[in-house]
Amino acid sequence: MMTTQNKTQPVNFIQAMKLFYTRAFDYSGRSSLSEYWWSVLGALLIMTIPTMLFAWASGNADTTTGNLWLVMVPEAWHNAPIWTGIFIIAFVMAVVPMMALIVRRFHDVGLSTWWGVLLGIVPYVVNASQIFRRNGIVLIVVLIASMLDLYIICKPSAPTE
Repeated sequence: MMTTQNKTQPVNFIQAMKLFYTRAFDYSGRSSLSEYWWSVLGALLIMTIPTMLFAWASGNADTTTGNLWLVMVPEAWHNAPIWTGIFIIAFVMAVVPMMALIVRRFHDVGLSTWWGVLLGIVPYVVNASQIFRRNGIVLIVVLIASMLDLYIICKPSAPTE
């Protein structure tokens, strides 16, 4: 079951990950809801595994509380440049195809590429740049855009013309 230009069909995890990477630079066509969510899961795994390995290898895991995420701060990364490089590679391998997937998902619900860029990609860029740490208004705008993005992405496919 492959996703075509005019019709989207449900896919499984393996098919979704194949499509995720083979269509990494394809900003046209559509992507099904199942393709989107399986790809999000795959991208999270791609990002999580190097982060956990870094915490384990650098001794930054908080073993008293079992919390692995609060200690994963960039300040600790200067001690392990190889893990920083691995994380950057994993980040690019997950984010670049995700941008195209978001735009295709917006096409599938009947919205233009610009909506996909504005609501689907900009919040992630602002979030990644951590601008919201200094400005609460930006945080509110990013949260509203992210909620609207999630609402649109979860809509069923629009009929094809």
